[in-house]
Amino acid sequence: MESSTSTRNFVAYLKGLALTVVIANHYINLCYPGKYIFYARLTISIFFVLSGYGIYHSLSNTYKNGTNILLNTLKFYYKRAVRILPLYWISLITASFIMPEIFSFSKFILFPFINYPGKLFWFVAFILQCYLVAPLLFFIICKLKKNGYFIYLCLIFLFACGLMSLSRQQNYTKYFEIKYLGMPWGQILLFAAGMLLPRIINDFRSFCSNKLYTAVSFILFVITLLFVRHVIFTEGDIGLNRFLLLLFFGSVVAFCMFSIAANFTPLLSTPYTLIGTYSYSIYLLHWPFFKLLDKCETIDIASLPIISTVILFSPLLILFCAGIEKGLSLLIKKTNTMIGIQP
Repeated sequence: MESSTSTRNFVAYLKGLALTVVIANHYINLCYPGKYIFYARLTISIFFVLSGYGIYHSLSNTYKNGTNILLNTLKFYYKRAVRILPLYWISLITASFIMPEIFSFSKFILFPFINYPGKLFWFVAFILQCYLVAPLLFFIICKLKKNGYFIYLCLIFLFACGLMSLSRQQNYTKYFEIKYLGMPWGQILLFAAGMLLPRIINDFRSFCSNKLYTAVSFILFVITLLFVRHVIFTEGDIGLNRFLLLLFFGSVVAFCMFSIAANFTPLLSTPYTLIGTYSYSIYLLHWPFFKLLDKCETIDIASLPIISTVILFSPLLILFCAGIEKGLSLLIKKTNTMIGIQP
């Protein structure tokens, strides 16, 4: 079950759109602190689902190239580590020059197994947690037949309901960051659902590719996002509105599934696909850049000239991030060749 180039580009496009919302919300939060929070954190849910979708294809390629399951699993972990950690370390060190309070050597080494530094790189910790369980989820999904998809999703739902009952208990999260939007391992639930999407889309393509369902699921996603954001913003927690959070999670999964299956020609495809392709490094480096602007007391970051300048020079940030990723990729390939690791 291969992912076509057009599908991979469309997934990158969706990531680019989502990241644009995240970055815009972060900048607005700097301009107007406390007024428009949580939109970015909610939008990040799309990345967990799309990451699950992509990791399923990655593991399919990893395990089809050999029969040594343990060796291939270690190879998968190695590839994920060299993809995630070097860029994280670069961004952490860079951000530490601007925000010295976020750096901790112990967190630099043990991350993501303890609280993320300064709550700046929370997504990185969560996605690494998803990668840890990805091989197990992959083997479970591979054993499923068509009638097992629904059971798998129902088990995720029931597991989520059980986890929600623990959402008020804070003692176990003193040292370990595992709660997304108040739900323990909520990020892993989204990721697990995303890993099933390639199978669902492949086996039920005629149903999933209906563009009307894409529009309906997107509207549901926006509505539930606004409601969840309102509840968290006004009450400080999801509280008793747990069903609303689960409905939001379901709308995220549905929107990703229907939009990928429909694979329509999107607007502004080239710039958003480029942003999505380098979304990880852009996500890591945009916030230190914004904080640097915010620390310049002579600059009014909420003024129209500064906002226009930031937008005008944003392609330079994208190109800079692309250069870093390509440079690291080349270095990793050379290192792999030297130590005898096959791609």
